[in-house]
Amino acid sequence: EITSDTLPIESPVSYSFMEDFARSEVKENLNQLGFDTRGFPRTKEFFPAGFLRKMGILGIYFPFTGEGYIDPSLHPLEKPFTLAHEMAHSFGITHEGEANFVAWLVGDNSDNPLFRYSAQLKLFRYQLRDLFISDRNAYQKILEDLDPGIKNDLESIHRHSRRIRPISDRLSRLSNDVFLKTQGVGKGIQSYAELPMLVYAWESR
Repeated sequence: EITSDTLPIESPVSYSFMEDFARSEVKENLNQLGFDTRGFPRTKEFFPAGFLRKMGILGIYFPFTGEGYIDPSLHPLEKPFTLAHEMAHSFGITHEGEANFVAWLVGDNSDNPLFRYSAQLKLFRYQLRDLFISDRNAYQKILEDLDPGIKNDLESIHRHSRRIRPISDRLSRLSNDVFLKTQGVGKGIQSYAELPMLVYAWESR
């Protein structure tokens, strides 16, 4: 289903549809894993657009209100995964890496091409990051041989993310890291990057 240009996917997709779809899909997948999924959690867009990204985050879950929020200025290919990630928090998945895994699992099991592609693209970006750190030559080879459509989407996300930069990259990372650690997530922001490991464990189970 991937072409050399997936920009048409940027045509308006109803947020209410994405939220309802993510809720039902997260609930179904967690039910199959034996989790309690009672309730009707919400994940809303947090305005003004760009505020959360200026704070260095794409989304956030507020346990005091029982709601998750994502930045409405996110790239269209990032929204479905981020929405499913925050919805996973609403159902009690507190660890960031595990919430990433649930969001990926939702996409992997979904018949919706937008959610499916968003999840696989997010996983691939984490894998590219790990490859860049461990083997620069292999990283360059992967990029050279990459399908033009996927390469265009990665470049589109990169350009989009540069439009709104955090007020301070260092301060954003530090504050988010401290916040997560005080909430019991021992690895802090590094926990996000556990997605490839968790997917590998899932596929090898």
